[in-house]
Amino acid sequence: MNPVKLAEYNIWANDRTRELLKNLTEEEFTREVIPPYMNIRRLVVHIVLAVEFNLRGKV
Repeated sequence: MNPVKLAEYNIWANDRTRELLKNLTEEEFTREVIPPYMNIRRLVVHIVLAVEFNLRGKV
């Protein structure tokens, strides 16, 4: 695995995700759709906290 390509892809994917999330309405962002996280907002919070937790011990 090429770490530079992985980092480039990660930056691209994060940028794309942020753009999609910015275009959601408040109702779309909080609508219950994804079990077990219930809505997109809670899923995003879960992902951010998981990434922070996993990086904290490694940096």
